[in-house]
Amino acid sequence: MINIRKAMAEDAEQLAAVMKRTFDREMQRWLPGEALQDNNLRPPGYDSIEQHRYAIRETDYYVIEDGSQIIGGANVHIVGRHARVDKIYIDHSYQGRGYGSKILSFLEEQYPAMRTWKLETSSKQLSNHYFYEKSGYMRIYESPDEYGYMKITGSLPAPEEQGIQFEDQRLSGAEFENCAMDKADFYNINLATASFNNSNLHGSLFSDCNLSGSRFTNLNLTGVLIADSRLSGSEIALVALDGVHFHDTSLGASGNPARFERCDLAGSQFSGCDLSGVNISQCEISSLRINDIPVEKLLEAYALVHK
Repeated sequence: MINIRKAMAEDAEQLAAVMKRTFDREMQRWLPGEALQDNNLRPPGYDSIEQHRYAIRETDYYVIEDGSQIIGGANVHIVGRHARVDKIYIDHSYQGRGYGSKILSFLEEQYPAMRTWKLETSSKQLSNHYFYEKSGYMRIYESPDEYGYMKITGSLPAPEEQGIQFEDQRLSGAEFENCAMDKADFYNINLATASFNNSNLHGSLFSDCNLSGSRFTNLNLTGVLIADSRLSGSEIALVALDGVHFHDTSLGASGNPARFERCDLAGSQFSGCDLSGVNISQCEISSLRINDIPVEKLLEAYALVHK
């Protein structure tokens, strides 16, 4: 008999271990002997304890237990009346017992007001395709790497229950000015090349959106959270970074190094970071310390050795 409960911060280490075992096995099952990373079979950070702590803090994350043994997990993003199953996984030794169906049913029961459920899975995991389609999900897109699924479980509320509604409308080129749109819910909307100017977006949530090529200029981004996102090839310029915290980041699948030019990083701290191959040139380095040793002393020692 399994038990499903909300995940706590102290579960992160065990959840990361179970996910690593499960996803590594899937990688060997569908791409045996493949050395290259497949982001759909093993997504970035899948084995990171910090990534799981983030998911526990920022999403609705559930632990799946057999007795006191953690055997899997599931986390969902809830935005308005729309839910996305980000990850659902069960240790391979517990698969084939119908637990996956029980977990999907549990999630739907936990959030009965949801109108839609969405998820993605690797195009290579054929058993997943059958499982989701059997569970009532419809395939909405497919690519060589990924399949997308959606399940509609509710209808739009009556107008008197939740304000004005627009569904399947063509509003291209429309202008909205001096409008109160707080708590509005935008889902499956094409806002390509739309512009937002002189507007209050305080506390807004952007999740599962394609913002590639967007421009963010002259903005107040104080206290903004940017996480579980891809910034590959982006440019960050003329930005005040006081108090900004960078953690648990990577160079992505491409491995292209990041560049910092003409940046004021005075007093910044780098801890537990991979700085191999980093080149520091034409920079003010007074009082810079490496492992608590002043860099001036290190350069002096290097000069003496190489006289």
